[in-house]
Amino acid sequence: MPGGIDKVRKTSLKFFKEKDYKIWQSSLLFANARFKPIFLGTLQPNTTLSKLMKRVCDTQKYIRAPEVCVAATLTETYRMESSDSDRWTKAMSMIKEFEEQCATPIGRLRQVADAMTAEMHAGLASEGGSKLKMLNSYVHNLPTGDEHGLFYALDLGGTNFRVLRVQLGGKDGPGGKYLNNDVAAAVILGTGTNAAYVERAHAIPKSGEMVINTEWGNFRSSHLPVTEYDQALDQDSLNVGEQIFEKIISGMYLGDIVRRVLCKMAEEAGFFGDVVPPKLKTSEMCAMNHDTSPDLAVVGSKLKDIFGISDTSFETRRVVVELCNIVATRAAHLSAAGILGILKKMGKDTVKEGEKQRTVVAVDGGLFEHYTEFRSCLKSTLNELLGDEVAHTVVIEHANDGSGIGAALLAASHSQYPKV
Repeated sequence: MPGGIDKVRKTSLKFFKEKDYKIWQSSLLFANARFKPIFLGTLQPNTTLSKLMKRVCDTQKYIRAPEVCVAATLTETYRMESSDSDRWTKAMSMIKEFEEQCATPIGRLRQVADAMTAEMHAGLASEGGSKLKMLNSYVHNLPTGDEHGLFYALDLGGTNFRVLRVQLGGKDGPGGKYLNNDVAAAVILGTGTNAAYVERAHAIPKSGEMVINTEWGNFRSSHLPVTEYDQALDQDSLNVGEQIFEKIISGMYLGDIVRRVLCKMAEEAGFFGDVVPPKLKTSEMCAMNHDTSPDLAVVGSKLKDIFGISDTSFETRRVVVELCNIVATRAAHLSAAGILGILKKMGKDTVKEGEKQRTVVAVDGGLFEHYTEFRSCLKSTLNELLGDEVAHTVVIEHANDGSGIGAALLAASHSQYPKV
């Protein structure tokens, strides 16, 4: 070691003093020159000094053994603490790098919105002209609120398949509360994601005004912040290369993105020791992200129950919350950008002078309904993208059970038997 034994001694003493260890003075005083042969290895056998050293060594086997054990323990402690520090530094570096890769500044979100609008135009212009299918729904008549009768609806969601029996009784019946003439677009943010909107007649070749199913889950753009973890998730999926937008904003995938980051941190930085997280649902991610307890007890409980990792430190739990927030924030930001893209396509992103304007975007789905941090972030981001003047004219409303009741209302509005 450069600096010799003196530097080793000083460095060791400095370390132990910083750790508040007690420093004991050694009882061995080999300072006299007469002991020089011992250290040079030139001590002759059968000399008086040689016989003395044998007695000393025999005695030291008993006297020095505890000190050797203490020294070994302290050395191992130092090695372990240094290793823990290195692992923590590596883990923090990985989190910072991931956060930078997921960054969605306002400028980038505007680029995503513009790309969404352009893809919508291309999809309407020609079949196959865009990753967005822009499917005609052939829904020409929207509900008026006057629908009466008994109707059945099928709700095929990403998680549940439900059959509904709905009794409608006009504006005063159960379906009346769903009537809102200001609704211009609808978005599903649940296990999967999609968006629909009412398109003007002149924008649809050979057709009139109609509800368009964008299939925006398949949207892709060079402006989307896709990370190595997203790419790995895509490669492991059943539809490689498809539904890229859905894979970074919807409930089916967010938890697994967090898991993949934790997995790499466990493998490369020993973040959980030898434990590699096997799975993580978005609902569990949501619960950890919402943990406001002083010691992040919910996070600790989830890590123990799901991953089998017990006795996690507060700092470890805090990092997990931060990671959940990074993934949820990116998803909320991009969802807001997608909605802006639809509003731009409809000309609802500006305020027209002298025109009273109110635009409602109806949103349904478990991710939006139950993930409070996600929902709040989406709304605030859309307001920032629109600007104060326009933001006051655009409203995000939760359409509870919109997919089920909505199907029944559409069936009613197109019924050949309005008096049923």
